[in-house]
Amino acid sequence: MKTRAESPLLADAGRLIDRHAMAWIRRLNAPLDEAWETISTKEGLARWWGMPIHALELRVGGAFNHHWNNTVTAFEDRAYVDFAEPKGSYAGTGGLRFEIRADGDATMFTLLDTWATGAVFEDGGPLAHQPGGPGTPWIGVAAGWHSGVDSLRRLFDADAPTHDYERLCRFYAGHLADIFRWHGMVQRR
Repeated sequence: MKTRAESPLLADAGRLIDRHAMAWIRRLNAPLDEAWETISTKEGLARWWGMPIHALELRVGGAFNHHWNNTVTAFEDRAYVDFAEPKGSYAGTGGLRFEIRADGDATMFTLLDTWATGAVFEDGGPLAHQPGGPGTPWIGVAAGWHSGVDSLRRLFDADAPTHDYERLCRFYAGHLADIFRWHGMVQRR
């Protein structure tokens, strides 16, 4: 059972789209053009991404180099950017999308992370645990994306909640375990 202190985490938790994809959605108190600059430029990403951005070339085939060496695989101006790592240590493990849409005077932002069906986090350790098995969300990655989209939201709303990464890891360890346990119950025949 979740405690009251965990309820804000649950409200903002990543949503499992299927076994191999999760989305984190935040409402940004910013017009679409301002939100787009914040998610599609090196300078904008540097304000919230949480790791140094070495390159961002907003064109199909362009580099998005940070902790990973991603490539822009698709984009539509002021709508979305898709990334994947075609080579390197995370090649073939999935992809990432930043998507925005106008919501009145604000902007809805979605970070979609996908995992290849057999992807296993090889670094090991408890934060790499995949409660749903190979190809499903990793605890530490889910906590990291949650923290990242919260940082983005705080750029436009100083009162937006802040969550400690370790607390988020503990939350996702239980949350993902519950989701996949429930999924197994629903799939029974």
